[in-house]
Amino acid sequence: MPDPYGMVAGADAASTAASGQSAMQVIPQLAGILNIFVGLMLTTGILFFVGGFIEYIAHLGIKEREKGLEKMHLGVAILFVLAALLWLSQFVQGHTAFVITLLGAALVLFLGWVFLGDLLAPAPEAKPEKK
Repeated sequence: MPDPYGMVAGADAASTAASGQSAMQVIPQLAGILNIFVGLMLTTGILFFVGGFIEYIAHLGIKEREKGLEKMHLGVAILFVLAALLWLSQFVQGHTAFVITLLGAALVLFLGWVFLGDLLAPAPEAKPEKK
């Protein structure tokens, strides 16, 4: 009896698995790679903020304390970017079919823009021959 999920039983299952993965499986895995950088970005953001705060407190009363504020701003910006990347990763993993459709449409539009731009470009002017 054939498997309703399209899986092949027996020796053919290994060849089917080895032949490759579909985009429905690869896209969430690529989005999951972002999770590798979560710890690094979190640590970097906290270190920048805490280091900037320490520098701000240490240089209280002098003009150099502005450098501490800049580092604190950078730390907060890193944490906001981290939050946005985590949201994007979760969205891609939860809505894979929609993301693949958007990527396909973007690819078709980009290729159309490249080809139409090349076809509709004005012809270069012919230079007169010198005698």
